[in-house]
Amino acid sequence: TLTDCIKSALNQSCISVLDIGCGNGRFLSWLTTKENTISRYVGIDTNETLLLEANQDMQDTNYSLELQKKDIVAMLVDEASLGVGEKYDVVALFGIMHHIPSFELRKQLLTEAFTHLLPGGIMVVSFWQFARFERFQNKLITPEQASFRKSELEEHDYFLGWGDEGAVRYAHWVGENETSELTRDIPHSKVVKTWYADGKNEKLNYYVVLQKQR
Repeated sequence: TLTDCIKSALNQSCISVLDIGCGNGRFLSWLTTKENTISRYVGIDTNETLLLEANQDMQDTNYSLELQKKDIVAMLVDEASLGVGEKYDVVALFGIMHHIPSFELRKQLLTEAFTHLLPGGIMVVSFWQFARFERFQNKLITPEQASFRKSELEEHDYFLGWGDEGAVRYAHWVGENETSELTRDIPHSKVVKTWYADGKNEKLNYYVVLQKQR
């Protein structure tokens, strides 16, 4: 489905990509298996270990490659620009939205990310649907166990026990209603595609594609 979106929306074989929350570069690896030719790729992530892994996997490329370590949440709180300069054919935000605390910051991130699109370009966003699945429900811990008060949280904010060492992970569930609110009123945007995919039942993530109209 994503391959079709890129083909139909961009109608071109050579694309530039901004990958926000790029991790180990999995999206880029996926793109290189498709028919698209990449002219430029910029990946941003907070995790230096994942960026190093991405850099090792992306040697000997024939396109412009740049990986940047940035604390995305801190930049949003400070209202700082992402600092990526130019504009791109594709902006991707995979596996990041559930890490962003507060509706205001999630809206801020999507709105700014969209400004980095070229006219006709597309922004692809995934929203992790963990709250719908029992195996994740079993990992939930109370806000108090995570040293928070419930009054400090928004609806659908959760804390998950993670790994074997007692690690605690914040995650926000973005359902379809909030997705509509987040993507509404982004200037010059149009939602062109939504779908569920991934996991055993193909519903682990909810994907939204927005296209820049001008």
